[in-house]
Formats: sequence, C-alpha cells, structure tokens
Amino acid sequence: GARCSGCSGGAGSCGSRYRGGTARYGPAGALAAAHRPAPVLQVEALREECAAAAPGQREALSLRCTQLKKSVDENTNALRDLKKADEPAPVGSYNQRKEEEEKLLQKLSEQLQNLVLVLDQDNTTKKSSVDKHHQKGPQPED
Repeated sequence: GARCSGCSGGAGSCGSRYRGGTARYGPAGALAAAHRPAPVLQVEALREECAAAAPGQREALSLRCTQLKKSVDENTNALRDLKKADEPAPVGSYNQRKEEEEKLLQKLSEQLQNLVLVLDQDNTTKKSSVDKHHQKGPQPED
C-alpha cells in the first residue's frame, strides 16, 4: 500500500495531507500546511545513516533513498497539478507558497538522488575490489 512520504505509518497516519494510493495533496488543502518538515527530517536521517553505514547496509539504504525519492517526486507532480481553486479555504500568497513547496521538494529529490549515486558507487567500488581480491592468476583474454 502507499505510504505517506512524511512518516513511517500508513497513508495519512501522521496527519499529513497525503492520502491513499496516490501522492495527492488532499481534501484538506495542500498549502494550508505550508511547510511539512517530515520529508526533510527523513532525508536528514537517511544522510546520517548513509554516512555511518557499514558496507552491508549500503544496498538497503540505497533502496530506501530510491523509494523516498519516488514518493517526493510523486508529491512534486501532484503539487504541480494543484490549482488555487482546489483549496477549501483562501490561501494567502498561494503562488509563492506553491513555488516554495515545489523548490523544497525538488531540493529533497536532488539530495536523495545524490545519496543513491554515492551509495551505488560505494557498492560498485567495494564489489570490484572484492572481485579483484578473489581473482587467482592472470585472466584469459577474449
């Protein structure tokens, strides 16, 4: 099932605007909760885990980063489709707030992409050094 990008619980369990199977700024209004720090905190937590990760944990961390990035990207797309008329109540500085939210989500997506690249590069480097270590003698050329 789909999960809120801002919590570890099920859809909307954190009280976010995220609902159900699609990444959607939902019925209670998207920008009424202008800044939802949960995804920011999740990215920071992942960055800290990646910095201290043992080699065996990197692949799982890369997968978690990829999943969170997908969720952030889905929310970015949902936000782009949002219109002022979708809000149940007037929102001051709607366009500015929408733009700021989109910039935040884009920044989070880029940070997650960079983490995935670093983790995957580390995995590849470690695997190739292990492979070289296990090679015995010269390899036949094709």
